[in-house]
Amino acid sequence: MKNMIVGLAFASFLAAAGAASACEMLGKNKHAGSLVAVDKEAMTYTILDAETKKEISFRASQQLLSMLSAGRSVKVHYKETGDGQLETVALQYL
Repeated sequence: MKNMIVGLAFASFLAAAGAASACEMLGKNKHAGSLVAVDKEAMTYTILDAETKKEISFRASQQLLSMLSAGRSVKVHYKETGDGQLETVALQYL
C-alpha cells in the first residue's frame, strides 16, 4: 500500500512538471496548448502554445474543424508542407 501511495505521488509530480514544458517534452512536430480559434472558411485553427505562449495556426480537414471548440486544451501532431504551412496529422484533447 505504501509503495502505491508513493507511486501515485510521483506520478502526480511528473504530470505537474510535464505541464510546465509540454511542447519541449512532446518531441518533434508536436505542440500542446489551448484552442483559441477555429476558422472553417480558411480551414485552420489556432492554439495558444503552452510553452512559448505564442499563437500557432494549423490547417485541418473540414471534418476535424467541425469537432473543435475554443477553450479546450489540445495536443497537436503536425507536418510542415512544402509551402511552409503546418498541417494536422493528429489532434488529441487533453
